[in-house]
Amino acid sequence: MCVGANMEWIFLSYSHTDADMVGWLYDRLEQRLGHGTVFYDRLLQPGQPWPRSLAEKIHQCPVFILMIGAKATSPSDFVAQELDLAATSPDKEIIPVVMDRTTPPDLNKMNLGWIASRQWHPLSTRWFDVDVDRFVYTLERATTREGDIPCVFIPAGEFSMGRSRGDSDAAADESPSHSATILEGYWIGETPVTVNTYEKFARAQSGPIKARYPGFNQNGTDPVVCVSWEEAKRFCKCHFGRLPTEQEWEYAARAGKRCAYGGCRDLDDMAWYGRANDGPREVRQGPANDWGLFDVLGNVWEWCLNCETYDPYAALVPGRQYVARGGSWASPRTRVRVSARQMYKYRDSRHADVGFRFVSHRHPRAPVPEG
Repeated sequence: MCVGANMEWIFLSYSHTDADMVGWLYDRLEQRLGHGTVFYDRLLQPGQPWPRSLAEKIHQCPVFILMIGAKATSPSDFVAQELDLAATSPDKEIIPVVMDRTTPPDLNKMNLGWIASRQWHPLSTRWFDVDVDRFVYTLERATTREGDIPCVFIPAGEFSMGRSRGDSDAAADESPSHSATILEGYWIGETPVTVNTYEKFARAQSGPIKARYPGFNQNGTDPVVCVSWEEAKRFCKCHFGRLPTEQEWEYAARAGKRCAYGGCRDLDDMAWYGRANDGPREVRQGPANDWGLFDVLGNVWEWCLNCETYDPYAALVPGRQYVARGGSWASPRTRVRVSARQMYKYRDSRHADVGFRFVSHRHPRAPVPEG
């Protein structure tokens, strides 16, 4: 499953006595997962055939959320019918959500014993924001499928971009440090795209886009290299995403920290670098940063969407430049920092120490639209 475009993939089933809280949940999930990802019956237009339209949506959406109210003793007739349809749909993920209950519901007494073993999720008025954050995490883990691109959600916010305070290794093109704003949250790959993931994509394409041999052997879980900026951009587009901007990349790499290494840990524990004779290593071998991203420093430089030098910096390089971030297995320590920038002149150039990471403003488990 990849990211879809304007296509609902979550179905909310509920009793109308719980409509207020379900409406709040709908609004919040749309904010977190992207507009057009969640469906509930209030979205039906006047004149649409009610039962048939709901059945089509249940069949379409891979995730079915069963909302269980605070005082519910059994599902309403409509909810029971929707649940029956979901239960007979192949590969449907059914997640019970329990609203404003102080004790877990007895699903057996509610004639829902067959879903009793599934992970149910609490949703309370008092702790609504916290519960929604946890529920988004539950959705991400519950709907992971083989072949997905595992992603982490990065919330909107502000940060200081560029040269870190006290960083004596910063180059001229990392200055001046300036305030940057991320207006909308986004999903970013937990790791750089791997050899296995890229080769699955390459086999499905008609053009000559297979990554070139980098001069050393690679495992399937190594980050893919020798992929040009243009090819990386094409991969992301085919998965209904894109490359990260420099702002998005650095914001996620810093994970709320201001130091040159993002996580402010010992760089030797975090990053694979200074290994000119070794090549890249498998992803996830070091610790993640505070926002759950692996290999943001070292291993491979990562292409960014920006194809010109970034305006707020003082030291501009004339002409179009294709930027990579993060340092690599071959980089010296002075280049393995969250603000370090590597410039390349050509969009079709390939390098044995450059890979890329996937970004999308939509949840990466949404279905791919047909056609």
